[in-house]
Amino acid sequence: MKLLALVVAGGLAVATGGTAAYALTASSDTTVSAIVKHHPDNGHGTPSQWADDTFIRTMVIHNTGANSYTITTTDKGTFTTRQGAGSPSGAAVQISRKLTGAFSSTSTGHVNGALVANPGHFSGKTFDDTHGTPFPSSGAWAATFFGTGATVNPFDHYSFRYTTADEKWVDADTNNDGQAPSAGNITGKLSSRLVAMNKCRVRGTNQNRWVIKNVQGDRSRPFIYRVNYHGAWSHAAMGTVTAGGSTTITTATGGYLSVLYMNGYNVKKYISARSKYSTVC
Repeated sequence: MKLLALVVAGGLAVATGGTAAYALTASSDTTVSAIVKHHPDNGHGTPSQWADDTFIRTMVIHNTGANSYTITTTDKGTFTTRQGAGSPSGAAVQISRKLTGAFSSTSTGHVNGALVANPGHFSGKTFDDTHGTPFPSSGAWAATFFGTGATVNPFDHYSFRYTTADEKWVDADTNNDGQAPSAGNITGKLSSRLVAMNKCRVRGTNQNRWVIKNVQGDRSRPFIYRVNYHGAWSHAAMGTVTAGGSTTITTATGGYLSVLYMNGYNVKKYISARSKYSTVC
C-alpha cells in the first residue's frame, strides 16, 4: 500500500471511470476520493503480495501556504488473504488459508506544488486491478490532484490496520513498518467455535459430565462455565479446550450448563447444553 510514496506529478497514466466527485469544506479544504477494488497488498514475507484489498479512499487536502499542502488520507474496506503467501509481518510464516477481514488506515503527508484547477475531474473514480483499471499507487493517485513538478509524499506518518476474527496486524511508522513484535501478524487462523454437549450422569451421584469441543479454530481456547440446577447457579469454573480437540468437565449437579468464551475478536460467545438424567456412566 505504501510503495512509490514519493512522486513527481506530470505525465501520469491514470485509469478513468466512475463519477467525478469532490467536496470543499468550510475551511476550504478539498476532499477527494476513490473506490479501489482487488488491489494487491504488499507485506514483508515471501511471496510479498499477501492480500487483495477493496476499500474507499478519502483524502483531505489542506493548504498551508503558497504551493504548500498537507494531506490526510483514510481507507475503509476489506482484505482477503492469499493462501501460501508470506505473512505480512515477515515472520517467515506462510498464510494457511484464504480469509476475509476488515481493513482501515489513516496517514498524513505533504505536497509542494500547485493544486490543479479542477480536482473533481480526478475524484470519485473506480479502480479495479482485476478488470483493467489498476490503482496506480498511493503517491501517484495523490499526485493527480497537483500540477506538473509537484512533489508528493503521502506517508510522513501512517497506520494500516488489518483484523480477522482471530488475528491483527498493524503496519505503521511507529512499529518498524509492521515488523516489530507488537505489530502482530495475519497467518490465516480461524476464530474459535466451541460446542457443549451432555455426556452422562455419574452413577450413584448427582454429578454430571459434559463435553466441550473446539470444532473450529487454530488455537486452544479457555472458557468459563457454570450450571443452573433448580433455579440456582453454581460458582463459575474455568477450563481449556485445545484446537480441534475436546475436554470433559464434571459438575456437582446436572441441569443447564452455560459456557462463556471469547472467539478471538474479544467478542463474548455463549453456548449451552442440558443434561440427560437417563444417560448414566
